[in-house]
Amino acid sequence: MEATIVLANCVIFLGKIAAKILPQLCVIKLDSKGLSRDAAVVKRYDDDPLVWHHGLKARWGVSFLKAMDTIKEKQSTVEWPFLALHGDEDKLCDVEGAIKFHELAKSTDKEIKIYKGLYHQLHNELEEDKKVVFEDIKSWLIKRS
Repeated sequence: MEATIVLANCVIFLGKIAAKILPQLCVIKLDSKGLSRDAAVVKRYDDDPLVWHHGLKARWGVSFLKAMDTIKEKQSTVEWPFLALHGDEDKLCDVEGAIKFHELAKSTDKEIKIYKGLYHQLHNELEEDKKVVFEDIKSWLIKRS
């Protein structure tokens, strides 16, 4: 087992304990630089008083992991049309999750687009890149309207 997997499992285990004892404990802080390559977007996020900047709370983290487990269990039952979009440089969500979801879903009308060099918030990337993303979304929707 790789060291990162062991560490991740340890953090998950400790997070579950913290969720019961100290549910409001902040366990992981988001690195906002992983949101977008556009420095102005990152600055707006960092300066936004409506964004919680103090880290993910233990109870929220455990609830999120439970939701992810449910999605993993049910992904092979997905039969509706979907478009999955992901940046291959996303540092917050592993692109392999989108690829696996696309592979396992039963839907006959499914598409996945992996954008080279893009981060987590595709809609908040550099202008020329987000235009491509929005055009892909528009095209996908028009084909189905």
